[in-house]
Amino acid sequence: MGDRKDFRSLVLELSDLEIALLLSLAANEHCLIETTEDCIHDVAKELTLITAEPLDRAKSPISWKTSRDKKVVDIVVAKNFNLVDDDIQLQALELMRSKRLDTQHGTIEAPSGFLFVPLTVRVSEQLHPSLNYHLMLGQIQQASNSVSVGADIVRYQQDIVVFLRLNRAVAGGITARSNMQFSKLAKFLTTLHGIDYLTPSIVAVSARKVFRHRIIIAKPEDDRSLQYGSDMKAVAQALAHVSPDTILDGVLTLEAPL
Repeated sequence: MGDRKDFRSLVLELSDLEIALLLSLAANEHCLIETTEDCIHDVAKELTLITAEPLDRAKSPISWKTSRDKKVVDIVVAKNFNLVDDDIQLQALELMRSKRLDTQHGTIEAPSGFLFVPLTVRVSEQLHPSLNYHLMLGQIQQASNSVSVGADIVRYQQDIVVFLRLNRAVAGGITARSNMQFSKLAKFLTTLHGIDYLTPSIVAVSARKVFRHRIIIAKPEDDRSLQYGSDMKAVAQALAHVSPDTILDGVLTLEAPL
């Protein structure tokens, strides 16, 4: 439990952005950061500060190296990534998925710890200098593997996934991969809270972080109830004000285990 208390004290010293990057590196997963239009430039600057010296990593989306070096910078912060051309998004996604991309100028290969951070506008301090990331990430990964998850918590996680998939306003996005990331993030957050057992409240936070940007809102014309005689206008009105946040709010009203 000593290490877990150390993690908790560390978290209290870090900003939200620092915690997000720490979790991404520990989980070996990429990180989407959303902010407001007024704050996006400030958030980009803070990310630049965070990833500059403490991590000793580069962070430029245009400094990829090819052919001879066969390297990519370790961290890419892509501001307004949702506004770039589809071709560029597809290339970045392929690099994120396979850590390799063939281009007309040569082959791009990403390092094992490659982290891609899209920074987008949401519709609706630097890292601690004494932090040894390589050691700390290993400790967090090891501690998360020993997190205890009761049968009632597992059932609660499964119920959230099932209710999201069956929600009439959800057309897709709740994939098998997102479910694995849901479980993984919950264990990492448990570790950072300094405890060794998963709680319903941490499950709920993890669900919002993992599924919010993945939920695909259904169109009225695709609603299943139309097959049984529902009126299109009534369905359109029912779905008019639906958003990922309202969907999650509804699903998370599920009775949580005690």
